[in-house]
Amino acid sequence: MSTEETAFLVKSFIEEFWNAHDPAAAERYLSADFVDHDNHTSLEGRPAMQQWLAQTTATFDHQTVIEDQVTEGDRSIIRLTFKVVQRGEFRGVLSAGKAAETRGYREFRVKDGKIVEHWGFIDGNALVEQLKN
Repeated sequence: MSTEETAFLVKSFIEEFWNAHDPAAAERYLSADFVDHDNHTSLEGRPAMQQWLAQTTATFDHQTVIEDQVTEGDRSIIRLTFKVVQRGEFRGVLSAGKAAETRGYREFRVKDGKIVEHWGFIDGNALVEQLKN
């Protein structure tokens, strides 16, 4: 894939999977052996990501805003703002209807037209502090 195609694939995944809350997008964008190397857990495969989306969507009405994207070869990094309105409990805090936002980064590796790996950091502690206050 070209650098432009890789960048478009990652942006489309964010829009369709995370922002449109479409679990079927995992089939279109993630490889069967996808691995998420998150800062607090490691998820493997499409079903695990679909479950993560369901849990996140049960907790928050959420949107990922891509602030910047840098792509070279098979890797793409985005700087993001994660905006939420709380629906359910998050780390012991229940403030239904309260809005919060935080910043973060995501890195993706693409192979054969699919995302094969992801590393991410989103400041969940900043969300907790905003939701508690």
